[in-house]
Amino acid sequence: METDLTVLIIENNQIISVRLAEILSEVNEIGLVLKADDFIKAQILLSSRKVDVILLCIHISDAEILELVTICNYDQPCSLIILSNHPQNFYKEKYKYLGLNYWIDKANDFDLIPQLIDQITKDTTKQLGSRL
Repeated sequence: METDLTVLIIENNQIISVRLAEILSEVNEIGLVLKADDFIKAQILLSSRKVDVILLCIHISDAEILELVTICNYDQPCSLIILSNHPQNFYKEKYKYLGLNYWIDKANDFDLIPQLIDQITKDTTKQLGSRL
């Protein structure tokens, strides 16, 4: 099964954004990588394109996180991965109730992103298969 995922990177640091795009270019399942350097640009992209995975790398307000979760859960189902400089369990637990199960420590786990996307692809394929 050929899968061409569209991934949206929300990151305001150009160096990190470019590095993420390089990492993602190595993932066979990814067909297109989009970038936004702030939440408003991300909203514009999300309103005009179907996105399969969002990599959220910037600090945004709780209200904006809720809006992204709403988009991912209802408007256009997609997976939301949080990349954070704050690996403390407080943040993970704070957002886990919203269904944010994908959390990457920006400093230590950057290279795990391709494996996580591969796992998301497999999980999505299984879910689709069980619906048929």
